[in-house]
Amino acid sequence: MESEIYKACRYNDINYVQALIETSPNDTDINRLESNGDTALHFVCSKGYANIARLLLNDHRVDRHRTNRNGQTAYEIASTEEIRQLFSRDRHSDNPFCTNQTTLNPLEVFTNEDNSSDSRYTTFYPSQDPIKKECLYRVYKEDYNTMTLPIINQLRRFFGNDPEKNKIDKWVKNLQKHIEQCFIVQNYELNSTIYLNAYKCIEDYYKTKNIEYLLKLYTLHTLICQYFSQNSIKIDYLYAPICFHLSNLSERAYKGRCFRGLTMKENEFKKYKQAFDSKESYIKTNTFCSTSIDLAVAEMFTKTNNIRGTINVIIMFDFVRSCSTAIVLFSSSSQLKCISYFEDEKEVLILPGTIFLVKNIQKDNQAQFTIIHLEKFDTTEMENESYKERFRNYFDNMFTDL
Repeated sequence: MESEIYKACRYNDINYVQALIETSPNDTDINRLESNGDTALHFVCSKGYANIARLLLNDHRVDRHRTNRNGQTAYEIASTEEIRQLFSRDRHSDNPFCTNQTTLNPLEVFTNEDNSSDSRYTTFYPSQDPIKKECLYRVYKEDYNTMTLPIINQLRRFFGNDPEKNKIDKWVKNLQKHIEQCFIVQNYELNSTIYLNAYKCIEDYYKTKNIEYLLKLYTLHTLICQYFSQNSIKIDYLYAPICFHLSNLSERAYKGRCFRGLTMKENEFKKYKQAFDSKESYIKTNTFCSTSIDLAVAEMFTKTNNIRGTINVIIMFDFVRSCSTAIVLFSSSSQLKCISYFEDEKEVLILPGTIFLVKNIQKDNQAQFTIIHLEKFDTTEMENESYKERFRNYFDNMFTDL
């Protein structure tokens, strides 16, 4: 038997649909798969009923990524361009894939020679030595986490103190507090669809411990990703739980090329040239960086009029091998569903701590922008050497004790 909301959609009765949404106590019927294998959202998108589709998509309970019996989302079976546009964000006023001078630039380079640069966003390494130290620290920390920590945690759980639950409780509490602050500062109502979606993402993470809900949270609106990239403290509110669950995202590790558009001040551009000319310089991101595998998304911002003293730039990121800190948020296979709120953006989220080489800088005169080519720096060899050193120190200490 069809649900009432599906019947109302089938008759294109927008008033009845709205009444049902307002009186529905939960999202069971709204997201229900009917006997034909579709949800109400699938039906109206396939029929081109734009007004009802807009109404459904504006309700925070509607699962826009729910697949039908054929494994398709409502976006994938949309019959018109008007319907598809309803699933997209306003890329001119709300675009996380490009940066201008009024918003956060996650790829500002700073060098040791220029103390006026802001090191919150990226770190400039003049050699490999600091990277080796970081790898060694990571190995020591990992040894503690994988060997000693589980034993300690089991003892804590035995005495009624679950450290993992305590961590998640703390993360969720902080996220809820700061999401509320984020929206209040931006003069958004706390009953707005965006806020309710954000709060639901945090609640779903708390209930399921599935980190994909917090990745979805990041994609909801530019004001959210800007808020959690303001400084190292706010970055960690979101980065800490993602890092903790990173092993669960191994299937989303990205290999390939992605892009980001920037309007860069000339003095910042010179720092990239310095990194490129030195050949042995390395850049580490210190904040989140939204990128798209669709060059057109990154190019969109570079088509604006040039501002005196600025340069239109496309950052081209290359990941020669699968990278665990570059996370695929779009659906790349039938098994890997989209977790970005916006299905058409083809986003790859680059996490803080990802290290790159500046491989090339070239001017595209026809397109009127400069391409900065970054390649992920492979730290595997350094990490392996750090493991060997840790292993040697372990045996040296063991025989010394004897």
